[in-house]
Amino acid sequence: MTGYSFNGTDFGEAGLIVTKCSPPPCSQEEYDEITIPGRFDTLRVEKKTRKRIQIIAECTVVEPDRLRDIYALFQGKGKFIHRDEPDKFYYAVPQIITPSNVILYMNTMTLTFDCSPYAYAADNEASEIAQLPAVVTNSGNVFCQPVYKLYGNGELTLTVNEDEENQLVIPDVDGYVIADAEKLLCHKDGTIVRCAGKIPFLNVGDNYVQTNATKIEVTKNERWL
Repeated sequence: MTGYSFNGTDFGEAGLIVTKCSPPPCSQEEYDEITIPGRFDTLRVEKKTRKRIQIIAECTVVEPDRLRDIYALFQGKGKFIHRDEPDKFYYAVPQIITPSNVILYMNTMTLTFDCSPYAYAADNEASEIAQLPAVVTNSGNVFCQPVYKLYGNGELTLTVNEDEENQLVIPDVDGYVIADAEKLLCHKDGTIVRCAGKIPFLNVGDNYVQTNATKIEVTKNERWL
């Protein structure tokens, strides 16, 4: 086992030995530069988004006859795990696969992964909370966009960190509803549900969660730069 994997398949299982892999870089903030006549430098305006990062793995192909299988494996979007952080993953797209022959029966290959700006927790199971209000801890180093599953009937509300101004209100709930802060919508069984306010994010550290739901399940989607 190499400790590097893509979509659940270890590179070693694919017939690759990783000889060198760049450590995950920190994503940079995106910004606009505004030029003002008479000013000697530009104004930098943050866009609150971050650039994608690249992780490059140099590998030896130990079974050259499996080259086509390797090509098929590294396709599309998937979860890339770096050996240095087995508890985290990146949403990644393998962009470049460059094979070369070094000696007879031995090839090398360079894999370039175009990755999400953030690393996400590999252990991301939903946590059930029946005792409310509650404190939910975000262990990442940036805010996260959780998925809430609220149980109850009628009008349900959800507030995080006493932000009453942006309280989420979901009318006419029948049994349960899902509030997805990543997709920024509420839904049930594939159908979008009407709601008002904002689906709350979770700040770094402890977050005070209030709701009139009978219980909630929280999938935190913790992440790191």
